[in-house]
Amino acid sequence: MRSKSYLLIIIAAAILTGAMTLYITSCEYGTLHEHDWDDWIVSYAPTCQDDGLETRYCKLDPLHIETAVIPANDNSHVFAISTFTPGLGSICKDGGTESGDCYICKESKVNIVGALGHDFDPWEIKDPATCVLNGVRTRSCSRECGESDATENVDIPALGHNWGVWGVSIPATCLTDGEDTRTCSRVGCLPETETRPVVMLGHNYSSPVTIPATCTTDGSITGTCARCGDYDEDVIDALGHAWGVWVVTTPATCLAEGEETSTCTRSGCLPVTDTRPVSKLEHDFLDPVIVDATCTTAGSKTGTCSICDDDDVEVIPALGHDWGDWEETTPATCTVAGVETRNCKRDCEEAGATETRTIGALGHDWGDWEETTAPTCTVAGIETRSCTVCGATDTRAGTPATGHDIVWTVTCSAPGVDHGVCSHGCGETDTQPGTGDEPCIDEDPEDDICDKCGEPIESP
Repeated sequence: MRSKSYLLIIIAAAILTGAMTLYITSCEYGTLHEHDWDDWIVSYAPTCQDDGLETRYCKLDPLHIETAVIPANDNSHVFAISTFTPGLGSICKDGGTESGDCYICKESKVNIVGALGHDFDPWEIKDPATCVLNGVRTRSCSRECGESDATENVDIPALGHNWGVWGVSIPATCLTDGEDTRTCSRVGCLPETETRPVVMLGHNYSSPVTIPATCTTDGSITGTCARCGDYDEDVIDALGHAWGVWVVTTPATCLAEGEETSTCTRSGCLPVTDTRPVSKLEHDFLDPVIVDATCTTAGSKTGTCSICDDDDVEVIPALGHDWGDWEETTPATCTVAGVETRNCKRDCEEAGATETRTIGALGHDWGDWEETTAPTCTVAGIETRSCTVCGATDTRAGTPATGHDIVWTVTCSAPGVDHGVCSHGCGETDTQPGTGDEPCIDEDPEDDICDKCGEPIESP
């Protein structure tokens, strides 16, 4: 009760303070759980001036309540007398407006009324259903709104036949099936019948005559059907002999089977006997004589039977070599394989007591590449590397040939030929047409030859 009082006080406070929306959860009682809320229920509707209230309850514990304020709105006027004006279409589909003097706000107001939906008359049977055909029922909107969906037609499922009691139409016999028939009793249904099979009765044999079976001959039970007179005979399988205790007639030995005999004990059976073999006896072997096996030769274990002197020989497989660890007898080099050897630890002197296997060549452990021959103008350089283990060497092409670097000596005052020499010092020379744009220089006046171009200088 205290929780409900608090709830009413909070609701009243929310309404008085004009709160738009208020959510309250009462969880004072019951176990802790996640709420599973039911649908909202309007406790009282809002008006044009006063808020309304809606409430919902937890499905798991009805003491857990949540409420929400429904704000007052200008479409909730309350009229003592009102006038309804339809919209552009029908009332059912388009609604309209309701106008009058609101007795809450004391003013002339208008409420917008939504579509009312159809107000259907009660269903009427249009076409009655029969046993095998569906019927139809119909209803129409009482407002005669003229909408396309103002009339509804619904199928009435077919009734199905109303079958009467089954009656025998063809009696069953001992050897043939019969038949039952029934007819639909519903008024208006055409004479409709249904049949079902009746399983054959089978023979009813009485007063059987019995001939007993013997050990080797079948017996029989015969009888006559009380319904149709049919004669029937059932075979009783021969009983087979009832053998007595088995008696040893020939004892078994270590080397040969024995034999035992039994006689039928059933009364009236002629003296009939049967025999069966008796398994040979197990040998009683004395302590065996043992010949030890070696690495490559099998041994043996031989025992002699104390009853029949028969020998039993068991082969002891050769032991196989007990190999020691592998030891390196010929070390491997960079290019030549080595050899490992192991020996049998039993120090046997038999063939195959020593075994060898190959150790793969190590391969070179190459150092870094180094330039051993520098490149020239026309020949590439050479790079060399050496194995750090055996000193073997390997070469490859190094830096590419540098190519010539021609330095030209130009002609002077007269057109002639420019001479070029490779600056790398390889002695390579070349010529090209001269320009003759520069004056000749002759520092030796006696030879009249230009020091730059080597051409004769004419005296002035």
